[in-house]
Amino acid sequence: MKNSLFPTYTVLLLIFIDILPFLYAFFTYAWDAWIKNSKLFRNARKRVELNNSRRVPFPKSNYYEPPTRYTPKAANSTTVKELPGELV
Repeated sequence: MKNSLFPTYTVLLLIFIDILPFLYAFFTYAWDAWIKNSKLFRNARKRVELNNSRRVPFPKSNYYEPPTRYTPKAANSTTVKELPGELV
């Protein structure tokens, strides 16, 4: 391994892994203290709120009624219309 860069890259990777928790701690402190209230993120938050207020709301219930041409007739009737294919 005389002319190899593998040991060098390994050492650099280990240094980076050792520094990662400190970078994360710094970022969480900076986010709470400054970043989340900066002008860039404030404008983005306002745009999201505006887009959410313009959005058409989803229906409250999740009830689906199939189209009438594919629904079978009542069970007590003489004929039953089957679904397309052999699904029944």
